[in-house]
Amino acid sequence: MKIIRVLLLLFTVALMPITAKSQASIMPELMAIEEPPKIDTSYTYIWSDEMGQWTIYGRNIQYYNNRRLVREILDQRWDPEKRVWADHEQTLKTFDSRGKEVSSVLRKWDKNLNDWQNVQLKTLTYDPKGREAEILFQEWYWPTREWMNTMVYLVTYNVNNEKANVIIRLFQPAARAWENYQRFSFFYDQGFGPPNEVIVDTWESSLNNWRVNGRYLIAYNFRGKKTEETRATWSQSMNEWVPGLRFLMLYDKDTKTEDIEQKWDFRTRQWVNFTRYLYSYNQQGEIQEETVYKWDAGTKTWTIQNRFLYAPVMSGETMENNK
Repeated sequence: MKIIRVLLLLFTVALMPITAKSQASIMPELMAIEEPPKIDTSYTYIWSDEMGQWTIYGRNIQYYNNRRLVREILDQRWDPEKRVWADHEQTLKTFDSRGKEVSSVLRKWDKNLNDWQNVQLKTLTYDPKGREAEILFQEWYWPTREWMNTMVYLVTYNVNNEKANVIIRLFQPAARAWENYQRFSFFYDQGFGPPNEVIVDTWESSLNNWRVNGRYLIAYNFRGKKTEETRATWSQSMNEWVPGLRFLMLYDKDTKTEDIEQKWDFRTRQWVNFTRYLYSYNQQGEIQEETVYKWDAGTKTWTIQNRFLYAPVMSGETMENNK
């Protein structure tokens, strides 16, 4: 069944900065494209108050290889004037013989050049046990038409096969060398289950050593579902952890029904609501509606910001101009 995403009331786009600009030296060959390709398509609609109806905004097309692995994701925007689908972003993926992803290339459509332009390359390397050992990022450098190193994640594991540390290093072009940036250390309650604490260290070049910077405290219910995550920053002047963010998750058995984001108020020394997400599902357990609220400090109530509806393709949809 084709699924659409409908956006009601306000429409906002969250832009996530690419702090990782890709990194890898050799681009693996793309897997051969089989015919006919296996495709899944989802559509996004926006509610127009002026027109009093849903208007199509974009679509996301996923192409699969013979092993049902997503080899391409195509993001397009609907052009209402030309009544055609316009390319926006494209992600190309490759896999090894085990079906593990080894590369992911993000490209954006350039209207002026009428062609795809490389943006970011992510390359994954695995240890002999098949675990992620290294994630390298590169950014496409147009003047020399090559991938430039920017960041790398180095992952290690403990004796229980659980993630122990993730070290992030940044590439320094002037010195043409890698430099430590952050280290995430994972700790487990009695050595089992998901991590209940994560310590974040920042590299101090002047001291040539790590300095404690942040902490995540995580709680779970008896089903193993995350119910709370609290983030704090270490204050050297106060010699204590200073709260910053808290995330609360509610469930109906194994199904998440609500997410709440809160910020720490230093003046009142209390948690203050910030954003709330409510989820509802159909009889098949698939998400059907997502409502986003923002906290109004003045009225001390939640106000709707966005609403997303997931449903079968609407009647009257214009599809004759598929690219």
